Amino acid sequence: MKKNFSHGAAGLIIVLFLLAGCGNRTPLSLKEYEKPPTPKDISAIQREDYVTLRWAYENTKNVKSSIIEREKDEEGFRVIARAVNATVYTGRIEPGRKYVYRVRARSFTNVLGNEAWVSIKAMEPPAPPGNPGFSIGDKLITLSWQSQPNIIYNVYRKTASGTVLLNPAPVSGNTFKVAPMPNQAITYMVTAMLGGPHVYEGKAAQVTVTPEDFVPSKPVGLDAVPTPEGVRLIWQPNPEAWVKGYRIYKETCAGTSHIADSSIPTFLDEGEKQGTYRVSAIGPVSEGPLSDPVKISLPK
Repeated sequence: MKKNFSHGAAGLIIVLFLLAGCGNRTPLSLKEYEKPPTPKDISAIQREDYVTLRWAYENTKNVKSSIIEREKDEEGFRVIARAVNATVYTGRIEPGRKYVYRVRARSFTNVLGNEAWVSIKAMEPPAPPGNPGFSIGDKLITLSWQSQPNIIYNVYRKTASGTVLLNPAPVSGNTFKVAPMPNQAITYMVTAMLGGPHVYEGKAAQVTVTPEDFVPSKPVGLDAVPTPEGVRLIWQPNPEAWVKGYRIYKETCAGTSHIADSSIPTFLDEGEKQGTYRVSAIGPVSEGPLSDPVKISLPK
């Protein structure tokens, strides 16, 4: 018994010594071996012959990168991309083939998380909408195209700074209204899509609206009122929100001349109190048609 007790005591002393020797070391953290989060909300959208995958994480603190794997026509998975600081992937696909994608996170200690899956069968996307066009209204531009049954549409605005999707939800009709940007050329693109569990989006039809396209309508209601100071011209304001001002013309025996511009629909002519007046509205570039004339002839 004493012999066994001695061996037990010696073992206990060794264990205590080892624990004491390790006391200054930093304890290993379980978080270093913790799995990163599983991707959520994974989706696949086909645009022309490209697929775009999107996903999200509840928390990215333990996500170093995302590993994207693909299986094509049940030929087995292989890694096709590693996304760092990104939750999106875009790659080519071939119509008629079935693709399965799986995405998982890699932690900063190179631990792999659980996969999220999404599959898509690549299809021939719909053709661009036919007969794209536009009409400029008083406050909005109406884009139009030829619609097709069971097809939905996206509308984009393209400028030098990039391309922006304008519709918050797919458009099911054949028109879409946008706010005018009359001081620069704007290209609008309309794409046709097949809806369903996945979206298949085709090439875009496009139209370009330029500042020259904003031509104001003819001012109406022009009247000339004599006053001691001169002839006061008054007319109705143009309905177009993008009108920059008005141009006043006067016709006398000497001919027709441009006598002034006005930012508001009124003007006082302090010159000779006789002649024929017309006004026009001024757009970003183009001047609209002249109003109907109003004539005044008073004794000097």
